[in-house]
Amino acid sequence: MAPRARGPVDAGNGKGAGLLFRRVLRKRSPAPFSSRVARMAGVIVLVWLAAASLAAQESGALPATSRPALARMLGVHSYEYDEVVDLSLDASAVIDVNGSIAAMVALHGVQLDVDPEARFDRQAIKKAFEGSGVTVTQVTSFRRHGRRFVHVRLAASDIRQVPDAEPLSWSRYRLDRSDRDYHFVQNVGPPTRGSVNDVGWTGDELVAFRVHLPSKITFHNSQNFERGNTLVWEQRLRDRLAGAPLHLDARMETQSILYRTLWLFAGTFLAAPWVLREGAHVTAYDPKGMERARAVKTIEGVAFAASALEAIDGAEALIIATEWSEFANVDLALVKERMVTPIVFDGRNLFDSETMGQLGFRYHSIGRASITPH
Repeated sequence: MAPRARGPVDAGNGKGAGLLFRRVLRKRSPAPFSSRVARMAGVIVLVWLAAASLAAQESGALPATSRPALARMLGVHSYEYDEVVDLSLDASAVIDVNGSIAAMVALHGVQLDVDPEARFDRQAIKKAFEGSGVTVTQVTSFRRHGRRFVHVRLAASDIRQVPDAEPLSWSRYRLDRSDRDYHFVQNVGPPTRGSVNDVGWTGDELVAFRVHLPSKITFHNSQNFERGNTLVWEQRLRDRLAGAPLHLDARMETQSILYRTLWLFAGTFLAAPWVLREGAHVTAYDPKGMERARAVKTIEGVAFAASALEAIDGAEALIIATEWSEFANVDLALVKERMVTPIVFDGRNLFDSETMGQLGFRYHSIGRASITPH
């Protein structure tokens, strides 16, 4: 038997799912795997709609055009510090905080050793972020250019309680509902300054506040709109350290887009029997729709991944049909590293074609020329 190859599919609407199918190549001469995946993609992605971008208003954030040219060209988020709020309509939220150890000290006064070789004190970070109504669910570290960064994930039953976590006390949140929409506001004030020695900052490093909203956005004052219903406000590090205020303002419809996602995710499984008949093994992943997907018991042979990156491990091709913020903001270099062959069929036009080519992907999207690696 020839070696097996795998390729993932991601399915849903506005938010999504991931299906991973593993093809067992036969000894006869079937059509190339990529062409078969392309046909599957053509069937699946026709029902998905593209999200429209919205006009930006002044907010005190850094305009997208002021970002470093290379970062704009490659679509790379090289933030020294950023906060990502994943908001639900019931006001609950998941908050991901990512930043260098030095930024955690300078912006939040967390007592940590900025030496890259120092022991990573997970408990100190967890203790610093704990607060009433806020639970720290994950603390991890990673390195970038030889420097240590930290990732903290928090869960809050009410976004308005997040300031009870001391490092996030610089923000005040509002979520108000009227008959026609929800109104989200976040006002970011000055930091709790800590002392750090020279760590090589120029002051031009970027700080970002990102908000993923659960409904169709009808207004926002962000000048940066990411795929996946995510708004972005950026500041330079020197402005954040100086306490320059930042006003985040957005309005959204009262009906969550999640219910459509879940039905479309389940609908995607209707295509799975055809894939399985072709000799594939299917693995699925979705940030929200796994329970509904598991309920589709009529399809045998479907396994489930615990994360998007797990779904693409050893993959031969990736089909994107949805745009969860988790997918839209994925580390593309890591995706390429984990895939056997970096072939991407993008049914949502989630990524920039030129960027994908520069990163070494064979990239196919809707209504745009296919890209081969440079």
